[in-house]
Amino acid sequence: SATIELTSGQDLVMVNSIITVLNSQLPDASIQLADQVQSTCFSRTVVLEYTISNSNATDELPSETPIAFYIEGTLIAQSVVGETLPIGGSVNASIAFDIDPSVPEQFEIIAVVDDTGDGNGIISEISETNNTASIDVEISNDGCPIFIPQGVSPNGDGLNDFFNILGLYDVFINHKLRIFNRYGTMVFEGDNDLKWDGSANRGPNPSSGKLPVGTYFYVLILNEIDYGYRSGWVYLNY
Repeated sequence: SATIELTSGQDLVMVNSIITVLNSQLPDASIQLADQVQSTCFSRTVVLEYTISNSNATDELPSETPIAFYIEGTLIAQSVVGETLPIGGSVNASIAFDIDPSVPEQFEIIAVVDDTGDGNGIISEISETNNTASIDVEISNDGCPIFIPQGVSPNGDGLNDFFNILGLYDVFINHKLRIFNRYGTMVFEGDNDLKWDGSANRGPNPSSGKLPVGTYFYVLILNEIDYGYRSGWVYLNY
């Protein structure tokens, strides 16, 4: 403000105050997350949809404004606002995460707009209190269909070293898996804790070690209400 004092030739002093209002031109970034993430069976990849808004702003939100995503305080991914947002504007986007196996099945994702990945921003905003959103996530194979492969190769290379039936272990915890040779003799019986790696634990030579290469037959008893059993063949190779 400024004060102007005018003096006339009379015994009179005139005082006039002039007030100047400076209009602060600033954006106001905020982020909202979808109600749930997208995921697929037997995968630790999740897709998160989100919306960036510039609602209560007096200026545009620049493109390339950084966005950071965290799990348990650890930075897991980064993105940017893909376009300049006008006052009142918004944009929808999505990002995919590969969740590390060390992260438990239940966790929280925290998303922060105007965050360079170290907790710091680069944009001056009207409010810094609406830049964060979070969502609780659970990765589970419950309800996923069982996938039974037709091959097993227990040669120690880390690939198919046991009869890895996806959606079975730690889901149908009371199951029984029985393996038969081509003569109909049961050569292996396993459960949730004992997986088939090509070895025999039943039959005439239950301690004979690795079984010969060839086609074997399985019967998988799930032991759950509304679920029956599965049967088929699997080829053993080394």
